[in-house]
Amino acid sequence: MVREKGKTPLLWGDMIAGMYLRETERELWRAVLENPAWREAVIANWDYTPNTVEYFREKIRLFKERGYRQVACPGLWNWNKYYPDFDTALTNVRNFLQAAKEEGIMGFLVTAWGDDGEECLFSFLYPLILAAMEYAEGRGEWEEKWLALSGEPREVLEVRKAFGKGEVANYIKRVLFSPTREVKELPIFDAWRRALEIASKVKLPPDLDFIKRCLEVGLRKVEGKATVADFLGLASIYADLWLSERKLEGLERVYARFWRAAALVELERKTSR
Repeated sequence: MVREKGKTPLLWGDMIAGMYLRETERELWRAVLENPAWREAVIANWDYTPNTVEYFREKIRLFKERGYRQVACPGLWNWNKYYPDFDTALTNVRNFLQAAKEEGIMGFLVTAWGDDGEECLFSFLYPLILAAMEYAEGRGEWEEKWLALSGEPREVLEVRKAFGKGEVANYIKRVLFSPTREVKELPIFDAWRRALEIASKVKLPPDLDFIKRCLEVGLRKVEGKATVADFLGLASIYADLWLSERKLEGLERVYARFWRAAALVELERKTSR
């Protein structure tokens, strides 16, 4: 059907590799792959791991040596979190796209996913999208390009990167919404305090200021000082940020989590007396 419309189908690489199939299924799938129609498609070769350039070369050659056309698909590590994991995303993007250039494949397709409600604001992805373009087609100097294009001070960019440390970005959601007893001993809070120290001297745009507030509330929570008002305040700010860039649909799912967290912290307060 796609070919009849004069279009070229794009298929995710795991459909060809069969990486999630059981052995009995692999045998059946191997026969299906003999159909020459697959070579009329373009394979979206995805891999989001922070691996080496050589690893990604091998991943690309897996399809290249079979005669498939492909694009490299790194990931921005925004899924299931409120802020992207910059460290992992940048390593993945840089090394995958370096391998893609060296192997001479068609191009690249950056991916960002909406698992569990797409709570990560789109505005947080723009520096990473620019970084992908710069790694693919420039000299990798994405930070200077970002400062020139956005006009924001370097100090704000440093806050973006501090919030994107794995110990920060990967734990905001968990700390805010899990029972305190499950998170208070996590070995991450020194990193949170360092990030807040960097952010404390900078006037932040509203989206980054929201992340700063999330860290502050998270620290108060594990110290037993968070209040219902803290979480309802986050809910209100987040709703405004969501609506500034998206339609209403989907907001209620994410918004309700802050209210549930407010109820949880109040229940913890009552039961700790």
